[in-house]
Amino acid sequence: MLLDEIFRAIRNVDCGHAHCALPALKQYVEWGGDLNALHPESGWGILHSAAEHHNHSIIEAMAEYGADLNIRSAERCPAIFQALDVDIDGAIQTSRLQTFETTILFLKLGADGDLEDQDGKSLSQFASEYGPEILNRFESLVGPLLKQQDPAHNNALHRSGGQSPI
Repeated sequence: MLLDEIFRAIRNVDCGHAHCALPALKQYVEWGGDLNALHPESGWGILHSAAEHHNHSIIEAMAEYGADLNIRSAERCPAIFQALDVDIDGAIQTSRLQTFETTILFLKLGADGDLEDQDGKSLSQFASEYGPEILNRFESLVGPLLKQQDPAHNNALHRSGGQSPI
């Protein structure tokens, strides 16, 4: 099984359910596929694609198989930032409140909440770019998980020396 087939299975789930890509991932692993390989065209890892498509089943399976939850794309973007971007944009595009469910899943599975993106921004700083309402929602839903990971983590204000990131 090729890396392309995993990406296709995540993207084009014929059965209409996110878990249908699991057999393709299992076969890829059984055949010795590299869970941390980057796609030669997109530069994304499997976790980036799963985050983009809110495929929690694949994200959970990747964690169970031992994938690097902190993997970065070829452009140095950690997969958790892909999750955060999609969590925010998807909610905005569908006029829903952000639940940050994919970002939270990454954190619960052990992704490093202190990673910075390719521009040196923290997760809180990234969320702040969408405005104060989204930052406040992020801090209320995701902030407690970040604090559990690192007791010194205090929020976007702490990380920016007391200055509002917006």
